[in-house]
Amino acid sequence: MAELLRREHGADRVSVARIDHGDATFEILASAGKALLGPGLRVPVALSTQIDLPAHGRAFAEPSFTDSAGWGRPIDILMLGLGFSSGCSLALGPPGRPVGALSLSCTRPHRDYDASLEALRCVADVVAERLDHAVRAPGVLVCHDDDLLAEGLARSIERRLGVRTRSCRAVADIPGAAPGEQPDIVLCAGHLAARALQAGARPGGAGALIVLASHDSPYDRQIAVRAGAAAYAVLDGDGPGVLEAIAAVAAGQAALPPGLGRGEAIAALTPREADVLLDLDDGLRYKDVARRRGITELTAKTYARSLFRKLGATSRTEAVNAARASGQLDALRRAAGPPAP
Repeated sequence: MAELLRREHGADRVSVARIDHGDATFEILASAGKALLGPGLRVPVALSTQIDLPAHGRAFAEPSFTDSAGWGRPIDILMLGLGFSSGCSLALGPPGRPVGALSLSCTRPHRDYDASLEALRCVADVVAERLDHAVRAPGVLVCHDDDLLAEGLARSIERRLGVRTRSCRAVADIPGAAPGEQPDIVLCAGHLAARALQAGARPGGAGALIVLASHDSPYDRQIAVRAGAAAYAVLDGDGPGVLEAIAAVAAGQAALPPGLGRGEAIAALTPREADVLLDLDDGLRYKDVARRRGITELTAKTYARSLFRKLGATSRTEAVNAARASGQLDALRRAAGPPAP
């Protein structure tokens, strides 16, 4: 649509900006023609004359930027540097609180923009409706301690599904439940979700939770069940896909694998039992486990007997092997981080 408007009006750039009145910022959601601001970049409204006037419900038209006494804000100056000489813009949405701005910019000066504004008004309602849908699209937060993976996944989700997407490194970084802060959907790595559960926290906060596994494993499925996740997704392609899970949750549907329910989840270890299991895998004797964890040797053995029962094992070797075969041991190791000294 932006490209169609650009060609029809002989403009060098057409853009649709979303305006956020909460923090007085805007971002470009769609554009055609010469580059100016990249998608996803949030900029204060006050930095651009061409956005600030529509944000306050007023149309903008300037046949010559260089001759305008009011043209001198930071983005105005950037536009001059890129060769833009004239332009117009129109508020999108309700007059009292526009949701965005539709802008047309040209390198050729001294254009009459009255006809262009009238033409833009003819499509403003349609554009505003599409923009309003984009504003209301569910926000997705990718929570993963691999920065490159998290950012790449966030951008892919944003591009493929057209939803607002952010990323963070830890469950503790997930925003609270204040209006406008809490994401609608939290896509959380399985080992981070497990770490949060051990600390007594809910991984997704107030948002709908999707547990993300690097590969399909019984333990990551168990984490999804224990965390009350709405969906479970796998990165390696050998399980439920990320995009499908997000689309299902956004539509109000659960996306857990067939047959996965609380009755099918393998027995959950308590945080102390998980610690002892990892210590046994490290080859520690019970007295060494007790010293590392600050407990008595008898208590260490009690935790061991309990985890043996849950894993269907009769010895430390069987317990470690069973946990490793299920994928539980690797997930616990990722959640725990480096071994204690």
